Amino acid sequence: AELTTLRALVERWHRGLDTANVHASTITDYGYTVAALFGSKYDDAYRKNQSDRKVNREGTPIREAFAQIENKAVQDVSVSDLKQLFAVAARTSGPGTARRCRAVLRAAFHGAVDDGIIPANTVMSVRYTKSDPLNPARYAPRDDGLDHGRAPDDDEVRDLIEALYRDPRALPHDGGPVVTRPRPGGRVNGADIADATLFLFSVGTRQAEMLALTWSRVNISDHDRKVTEMTPLVGGGRKRETRTLRSGDVWINSSLTRIIGHGGGLMRGPVKVAAANRVLPMSAPAVAMLRERAARLRINVDNPIGVFGTPMDHAQPRDTRNFMKKIQALYSDHGYDFGRTHSARKYITTRLHRLGWSDDRIMAYMGWSDRTTLATYLDRSQEVPDAMGDDLAIDFKRPA
Repeated sequence: AELTTLRALVERWHRGLDTANVHASTITDYGYTVAALFGSKYDDAYRKNQSDRKVNREGTPIREAFAQIENKAVQDVSVSDLKQLFAVAARTSGPGTARRCRAVLRAAFHGAVDDGIIPANTVMSVRYTKSDPLNPARYAPRDDGLDHGRAPDDDEVRDLIEALYRDPRALPHDGGPVVTRPRPGGRVNGADIADATLFLFSVGTRQAEMLALTWSRVNISDHDRKVTEMTPLVGGGRKRETRTLRSGDVWINSSLTRIIGHGGGLMRGPVKVAAANRVLPMSAPAVAMLRERAARLRINVDNPIGVFGTPMDHAQPRDTRNFMKKIQALYSDHGYDFGRTHSARKYITTRLHRLGWSDDRIMAYMGWSDRTTLATYLDRSQEVPDAMGDDLAIDFKRPA
């Protein structure tokens, strides 16, 4: 069998990645992970000429750990070598980075098995016990002040939404520059976070699904509407689809993704998995918010522009990373430790479970095809109350 180094194996796998059948966000995650291992900057040319990339991340712990084993023959890379690498990734960048490193190397090693270079995938042999000092799970996520494990309760969500609608930084902008920190003299300008927060905690979509949502796919009228659109497909291409939306329904059929290269722009691409193409009912507060928003922005609801565009120009898609930064800053300033959009999905998942929904029904609503994903988002630590409402709506006081 051909002898090859670990670095050469990862390079070959990454260059040959089948982008047509892998979601754009996953491709980006793989790219940043490989760049971290190689000590390089990730961009649109990265996969084409990795060996010629300018190194600008040398000296990082992940890079140094990988450098110790990258020139080993694949046959000589041991389980202990991989454990050390994953532990460094978890300790310095969080367990999520360790999981992505493992996913990249697992896929690369699968290719080596298929080519007969090694008889079995070494990464699949990496196992841990709870007491194992190299277990990535022993390391807490990066100290960002957030609690990534729990779902907020109803009172926290209600108080957060009320607080955001009282905060001018979270309201729609007034035409000036968007800032979320007070300027000299206390002047602030809204980042348009309050409406988006209400939607996320009322409906439970993914952040990228919400930011890709267009007015043509929400029905805030009092009658049924038939909507026909070209839906981006997970495997590539588009398909003409028609959905009948009842009053208060929203059709999720796309996800906002970043284009690798060409200036790194944003586009409405496919949802993460096929099961995420779904029609959801919106709660009464979410419908009322969207009606008020459409009237305030003078929106033609048949117009396929974004519901939650940039604060400066609602017709332009909003960058997902900047959106997350604004959320984290504002939630933190109000004293909440669940400042990320996935907390909304944890909240909705847990609330549906408390309402007595079956696991299969929850998965269909949330757009999941893997039962293990449900277990990740479900916070079973919350006690089931004696009585619950029959929908997702929570009562809160929204200032006039």
